[in-house]
Amino acid sequence: MQDLYLLLDKIRQSDSTILIQGENGTGKELFAKAIHFNGPRKGNQFVTINCSAFNENLLKANCSVMSKEPLLCNQGQERPV
Repeated sequence: MQDLYLLLDKIRQSDSTILIQGENGTGKELFAKAIHFNGPRKGNQFVTINCSAFNENLLKANCSVMSKEPLLCNQGQERPV
């Protein structure tokens, strides 16, 4: 948990898009809210998106628009899309 607090402190002032991945019930939305409400975007609306509701092609198209970097898994390896 302390590692998450240290990570939050490093990224909360970032203006970058952040992708949080993990299993159900691990606190992804809670962590996303902590980033949002403790950073420069706290005055803006917080929107939750359930990516599992989208098909693979739609996600691939939207992710490639946001970033030219390859999508990464939690282990830091490229994920086939």
